Amino acid sequence: MEHVTWQDYKPIGVLIVNATLDTSYHTSGSTMALIDSQQPISTSGLGHPADADLDKYNQLLLYVKVALGSATDMRMIIDFSPDNEQNWYQETSESISGGTATMTQLEHVFSASGNYIIAIPIKYPRARIRNKVTGTATGNTCTVTGAVGVQ
Repeated sequence: MEHVTWQDYKPIGVLIVNATLDTSYHTSGSTMALIDSQQPISTSGLGHPADADLDKYNQLLLYVKVALGSATDMRMIIDFSPDNEQNWYQETSESISGGTATMTQLEHVFSASGNYIIAIPIKYPRARIRNKVTGTATGNTCTVTGAVGVQ
């Protein structure tokens, strides 16, 4: 395996800025970000475009700052599209029991306020990030920034 240095990663900017989350996942609005290798990042009108170049990289790093406020936790799902957003495929998790593999949509759950990093292998030119909270949706904020790199 080749050694990877920080210079191998390219910041892609702010994806979601101090969004106040509610208890539903959305496909538009300030709690969703679209990362697109064909055009600047769309941050649902938040005005922070950046070139993601997802075609050139195989690792997506998400830096997540969570302030829960009154919420029980914050949840994030990440979808990928190989065909210009015609179809979205969810990041999945697999559990095996008795010879049966069960696939479920992977949900990243943040149960405390703090700063987190998520490293995700990528292959597709588009990805989207969607967030929500559980419990009482009062006083929470979420900021997501990102970088792409070669693993």
